[in-house]
Amino acid sequence: MITRECDVENIADFARYYAGSFVGWHGREPGRVIPALVGRLDGNKIQTKFFTLADGTFTPSNWELHTLEELKENIDFGRPRLGVMEDGPTIVFMSQTTPREPRKGLRIREARIHEFNGWETRNLLVKQNPYNERMDLVWAAFNPEPAPFTSSLKRLYTGERIGVSLTQDVGLFTLPKVQYPLVAFKRWTIGHVRTESSIILQPQYADYRQELQKVTGVEVKIS
Repeated sequence: MITRECDVENIADFARYYAGSFVGWHGREPGRVIPALVGRLDGNKIQTKFFTLADGTFTPSNWELHTLEELKENIDFGRPRLGVMEDGPTIVFMSQTTPREPRKGLRIREARIHEFNGWETRNLLVKQNPYNERMDLVWAAFNPEPAPFTSSLKRLYTGERIGVSLTQDVGLFTLPKVQYPLVAFKRWTIGHVRTESSIILQPQYADYRQELQKVTGVEVKIS
């Protein structure tokens, strides 16, 4: 379902603001939002290239041409949320900057990245390449998938991962010298998981208690 309506007056304005960015295309595949890279203006149409995912591999289409009316019917304009995202074996918090020259759509290369256990993953993470968008992160931004608290926590306990994303706002991660898994809310570390049925929240982050309980389904104590 389209959630962000058209924010340009004509196809030339769309090309000006969105060229080189990704937009999310609805209805091309059931239940999925397909990332589309915006290319150049071609008469009264704009070039778009779609990236589909199958068996862990992203496949680009040939360039296609679409009118502004087709865009209005199929894409979310503006920028999608980024937030807490899985990167390699862990999580990072990503937010998109606002450059002086206004650009719209998703540009991973312009995102700010906050690492929670960066020292531990310094040789593991895929480093940002300003000339090559990270398609795994692009896809995740358009297709966020909330994860259950209990099964995600087990992935940390077994060592399968050292960071898991529960929602775009909440994640869990581990550090070698810290006994309990830590809780991330956006870019802040706000508490820890004491047991599978309880979370301890730092007093200064008490305002997040209700949302954290809703996401995890467990008791959240302030201490």
